Amino acid sequence: MSKFVAEFELQYSNGPLIHADLVRPAQGFSMTALFGPSGCGKSSVLRAIAGLERPQKGRIYFGEDLWFHHGHKIQCPPSQRNVGFLFQDYALFPHLTIQANIEYGLRRLSDEKRRQRVGELIERFALGGLEQRYPRQVSGGQQQRAALARTIARKPQLLLLDEPLSSLDNVTREQMRLELRQLLQEFEIPMILVTHDQQDVLALAERMVVMDQGRILQADTVADVFARPKNEHVARMVGIENVLAGQIVRQEGTTCTIEVQGQPLVLEGTAPNAKLGAALVCIPADAVQVNGMSASEDGSTGVRPDRWSGTLVGRVQDGRTTRWELDCGFRLVARVLSHSRETKELSIGDRVSVQISSHAVHLML
Repeated sequence: MSKFVAEFELQYSNGPLIHADLVRPAQGFSMTALFGPSGCGKSSVLRAIAGLERPQKGRIYFGEDLWFHHGHKIQCPPSQRNVGFLFQDYALFPHLTIQANIEYGLRRLSDEKRRQRVGELIERFALGGLEQRYPRQVSGGQQQRAALARTIARKPQLLLLDEPLSSLDNVTREQMRLELRQLLQEFEIPMILVTHDQQDVLALAERMVVMDQGRILQADTVADVFARPKNEHVARMVGIENVLAGQIVRQEGTTCTIEVQGQPLVLEGTAPNAKLGAALVCIPADAVQVNGMSASEDGSTGVRPDRWSGTLVGRVQDGRTTRWELDCGFRLVARVLSHSRETKELSIGDRVSVQISSHAVHLML
């Protein structure tokens, strides 16, 4: 199978050493997200792939085309890489109409073929009726679609997207997430997306590369990174609110029992090869189920392996969900639907019963 490979090291003066190690199919649609905080090196990786930066070591090739090789002193210029690059600010020419922006770069085509290509893209990107408007005269979402149409117009073999949704307002951004993957999937080319937003990754990509300070911390499918982060740092980066120190005290077949500061937790099939001893327990906030505790339950001294007890100490509403902070002898975060019965009935200071959805728990041994 033909591959796209980017294995290199890039360093700016007084900056961190940036490591890239990407291997993806060179044909067919795929979306890989480079995910991490601002300044971690994501955009620099894109710029090196596009030929806008020259790495100090390594190699970059796409199928049979060698774009960069340090040892062979090969640095193919951007114009010869057939790469589409959508910049964060879209880089539309303000003095050109939407149609003229899309036409830019197609000057080698005949007038008839150029009109045909532009017409196809205007229809596909839902820009009909906006052809003679200027970028300042259309919305942010329309600007994005025009910039994508211009980038796709030259039929690149690889598309690079640098924070394509970051300049949009929240409502438009959510709408574009729904449209963008379906729209881009039609072009059947590999794509690399740079973002620091978890929702962008979940909505658009099937693989992700987690980066921080120039280093790749984990590279896997999106589902596996979010469900099974490699270490505590990755878990925090992908938004797992509860990373707790625990002790595996019993292992029987596929069932293991963990204690978190005296609170037991029984897991089925989560860590069949776990050894007794210390472990980090990753619990997504939406896997924490909270219910009010009756007076009889509150007075009980028995410790149940399927329930924890605690006190509701904080609550913040975040749109459709509510984030609760619980004191269970340690800090625990739960996230529930804002309109749920529990949200309406519970108050700060209430004693609560906590149950963990064990299938969502991940152990880091």
